[in-house]
Amino acid sequence: MRKTQGEILALSFRELFSKSMLKLAFLPFVITIVLFYALFFYFMSDVSLSGGTGLATVDYLLEISAIAWILTAFAYIFGIFVLFWVGIFFAVIIAGFFTPYIVAHLQRKHYSHIDTADGYGTITNSLLFLLKTTLVMIFWFLVLVPLYFIPGINVVAINLPFYYFFHKMLHFDVASNMLSKERHIVIKHRHGTSFRLYSLFLYLLSMIPFVVLVLPVFYILYLAINYFEYLSSSLLEIRD
Repeated sequence: MRKTQGEILALSFRELFSKSMLKLAFLPFVITIVLFYALFFYFMSDVSLSGGTGLATVDYLLEISAIAWILTAFAYIFGIFVLFWVGIFFAVIIAGFFTPYIVAHLQRKHYSHIDTADGYGTITNSLLFLLKTTLVMIFWFLVLVPLYFIPGINVVAINLPFYYFFHKMLHFDVASNMLSKERHIVIKHRHGTSFRLYSLFLYLLSMIPFVVLVLPVFYILYLAINYFEYLSSSLLEIRD
């Protein structure tokens, strides 16, 4: 009998707080956090909106302290949003390096009856998939530009390209390390909606400040357990 999502979440968190997973979760990502935020505040320290722009009208407005403060605050907020999106991009890529170890750990500890030796992931097809997914993300980012100026809709529109990248890369990383390409296609066809919802849950979780940089290991654990559960249940019958 397949585990419920509550049971899968509980197992994912238990594994996340195990000694072996904590090492993966924190050591590299603490370094990433320090690096990103050090660079952010270093560059932002050079932002000065009171030094003059050479445009008389703009310079006059910047002499008004309230306007200068508002513009400075806007610059910081924009920088934080950029940091968030860049963080998603790099965190997902970095997590991909840990996926084979995490999948092997789960298989050895909880799913020894499932063979994951037929994974189709290689360095070459991983790089090609990363390139393709990045280009599609950029394409959608540009196509959706007109929607970014519509209040309310812009919140959804600006996140769609990043969600696309997040979803595609995480599922490729996990599935390519434990499934044949044929099995992956079958799962996507039969359970694609469910896995998109799993990705959406993780993406919304990543929007909590700092979480995106420290929980990618949890993302891999959660998705991998879901894949294992689909494979171990009688709901999925695949002929190789």
